[in-house]
Amino acid sequence: MNVLVLNPGARQLDFALYSGSESLPSRSGRIDDYRGAAMCRAALEKVAEQCLKGIPKEPGAWAWAVRIPFGGELFARPALLTVETVRSLETLVPLSPLHLPAIIELLAALNDGYAAQPAILAFETAFFAGLPAREAGYALNAELTDAGALRRFGYHGLFHEAACAHARRLQKSRRAAGTPRILSVCLDPQPEVAAVIRDRPVMITSGATPLEGLPGQTTCGELDPGIIIALSQKMKWGPERINAMLTRESGLLGLAGERTTLGELLASEHYEGALGRKVMNYRLLLACGAGIAAMGGLSHIVFSGRYAGLGETIGPQLISRIMRNRPEPSGEIQQHCFRSSLGRVVADNAMTALMALPERETAG
Repeated sequence: MNVLVLNPGARQLDFALYSGSESLPSRSGRIDDYRGAAMCRAALEKVAEQCLKGIPKEPGAWAWAVRIPFGGELFARPALLTVETVRSLETLVPLSPLHLPAIIELLAALNDGYAAQPAILAFETAFFAGLPAREAGYALNAELTDAGALRRFGYHGLFHEAACAHARRLQKSRRAAGTPRILSVCLDPQPEVAAVIRDRPVMITSGATPLEGLPGQTTCGELDPGIIIALSQKMKWGPERINAMLTRESGLLGLAGERTTLGELLASEHYEGALGRKVMNYRLLLACGAGIAAMGGLSHIVFSGRYAGLGETIGPQLISRIMRNRPEPSGEIQQHCFRSSLGRVVADNAMTALMALPERETAG
């Protein structure tokens, strides 16, 4: 089957066509601005024109797959695009106001103009919808937390889910015994660590937004909330200025004093990035320690994301530090690099979901 993957951001729309199990897309591109109903229709027409020439139109020949960054507690698994699905997403706009409004317009245009082919929605937060209450909750006013408005999620759930499945397959192929206890390290511009027992996440570094947790290329990571109050009171900064500082001027950019990618920083030995490397490696080690404690052990470390290949360097260092501090090592820790792209992961997620749907649903 051919899967046409859409990855909508707050402004840009990336697209790629995947055929069968091919790791690379046969066609791909980007639309710089798709916002607004008319722009959504025009964007989908351009995507179809570039990607669907020569693709059979009969049912089952191809499908859409759309990556959605936030699905809250409503979407704990992939969903088929329907009018009802869009209505459910609309109720989540207050929890994700920067991304969901434009995406909802795109989905409405997709449902109106291309209803003959199924469209699967793949949610980054779905893998973490069932986090244990002790991990998902904040020590805040119960009225806020009980309503589900403020709780932790993971924001690279598609990578984590696929990478952990990869680790389990490798364990099964070796006929290794025991319950997999997996540290899943997503090395993306906003990195994230998850602790997963078999296929159930029990710890995540991100919070109610991706800002919490590890520092990113331009995002601050874990921060004392008092700093935000101080910026408001002492610097007289408003919400927009504070948001710009936390999301676009902090993280590795703030530590290194210049723009750098996570891959460049961790792979380099330059003096200018020394502090950034120390902070990143230290925070990564702390996160791994928290994950091991949450799982009660460790059997695998798996790396995914844009810079998954760095796991070949970082993995042995982490394992060395972890083993050094284990009073009674209880077995070898397996290390893996899951190198699939996000588009390929979304396509696989959609194909799995399509196979699980009744035939009458996929036929529209």
